[in-house]
Amino acid sequence: MNGITYFNPQDIINPAKTWNIRITDFFLHNNPVRKGMKSGIHNIINCPVFNAKEFYLSHKDNVFSIEFATLELNAPEHINYLYSINDEKWISLPKGVNRISFSNLKPGTYNFKIRAKDNTVYSNIKEITIFISPAWYASWWAKVIYSLLLLTIIFIIILQIRHRYRMHQEMLQHIHAEQINESMRTHFRCPTRCSIFTFTTFAVQPLRWPVRRPTVLRSRTPRSRGSLRDPSDRVTVRRRSRPM
Repeated sequence: MNGITYFNPQDIINPAKTWNIRITDFFLHNNPVRKGMKSGIHNIINCPVFNAKEFYLSHKDNVFSIEFATLELNAPEHINYLYSINDEKWISLPKGVNRISFSNLKPGTYNFKIRAKDNTVYSNIKEITIFISPAWYASWWAKVIYSLLLLTIIFIIILQIRHRYRMHQEMLQHIHAEQINESMRTHFRCPTRCSIFTFTTFAVQPLRWPVRRPTVLRSRTPRSRGSLRDPSDRVTVRRRSRPM
């Protein structure tokens, strides 16, 4: 009608134009991955790459690349691809670049989301999950073993400490008992000796009554002065009777 008509090109949406994106290739150390290939002890994928939703890698194969494309190949150099890891911020790739590479990722689970953009039109989101297994010494069962060993060592240390403490207490009790016994022997040593000495003195004293020597009485016959002793002189010995 009469007047000026204006519009915003970004408000114009072509509902008939929808894109689908898929994974076209997966490279491990720049080698394409195919069904049945292994990484460590795991199969990387169990189906063709474009149908795979999960990829299993070992900790040694943490350098890989993902290649993707839209099913609509009209002017692919104008398409802008974006990706996100574990629901983090979307990262935009330069136009025409349809490959992303990763290196030295830590073991864990990574959820990748990829989509394409053409001006204001976005494709559907393609999701894949990549599992990077840890080394055997960092696996969950290894951690369980480490925990059990640590608990065992702590238990043994506690037992050793308790045993040493018990032995120390027993030694202290033994030393204390020896000190008490020594003190008792020192306390009763002198009275015992004195008692034994007193008993021995009074018990043996009657047996040690002094014995007097016998009195010798000589009877002499008168002899003249200067005469020699007559061998016929008699000697009479009298013993004094011991008082009863």
